[in-house]
Amino acid sequence: MLLLLRNQSNPIGVTASERATLDDPFFLFVFENEATREVSKLFSAKLNLSKRRYDLFEITLPSDVDLRAGSYQYSIYEKSSDANTDIPDTSPLEIGLAVVPKSEYIAEVFHSSNIVGYQHEST
Repeated sequence: MLLLLRNQSNPIGVTASERATLDDPFFLFVFENEATREVSKLFSAKLNLSKRRYDLFEITLPSDVDLRAGSYQYSIYEKSSDANTDIPDTSPLEIGLAVVPKSEYIAEVFHSSNIVGYQHEST
């Protein structure tokens, strides 16, 4: 589960690259609100450059994508370019649940579920 807090940067760790078939893909994130079925999309660049077990991304609400409070199903796709946000006909690299809490109090309850620890890698 991803916890995405509004008005701040949210580091997230996912396993998209391990299923990718493109050498240097663009990663399309698709969020579908479970109540309204509203779909929001964005491209996000990996922060860790090596091909490790996980991929580190950072998503800022609302500047990168404006998600309202609620639960979302997220899907991550690989694309050869970032020319459009059309969802490809291929299977997603990862599917999961993302939550945007209504208040900071609720966020404190879930805070520990989204902590990403990683070691800085030299380039």
